[in-house]
Amino acid sequence: MSTSIIDHCENCDRTTTLNDYGYCADCEASFALPLSPDELRNREYILALARSFPCLRSKLSHVTPETWDVDKFVASSAPWSTGETLCALFVANVWNPGWAKEQGWTFDLMRFLGNADTGNRTAFVNWCAKPYWP
Repeated sequence: MSTSIIDHCENCDRTTTLNDYGYCADCEASFALPLSPDELRNREYILALARSFPCLRSKLSHVTPETWDVDKFVASSAPWSTGETLCALFVANVWNPGWAKEQGWTFDLMRFLGNADTGNRTAFVNWCAKPYWP
């Protein structure tokens, strides 16, 4: 396991090392690793895509590129309407198709088209016109 120097652990109030799992070597506090420029760009893209669906905008108002987590996003969609959940599943499949498949997050296009209103269909069609997987 490798470690890297960090400036300061807010939890134990000292300069310390951070292991590969994101924990302080001194107090074992967890903290987020800084995002690379590419990862930050990818997260900005996926949030812009998700927010292009009118039904998801308010549900993502508190999410930033730094806090984006596809697992939490899909888990939070459980109580949402069918249309909202399908939009979330579409975004999850764009974010990481392989991971979505492993998790059983199937996006059903025909079900989506039968449930989505004009605004959400437009967001989908706009992505189809210029598809991109981050």
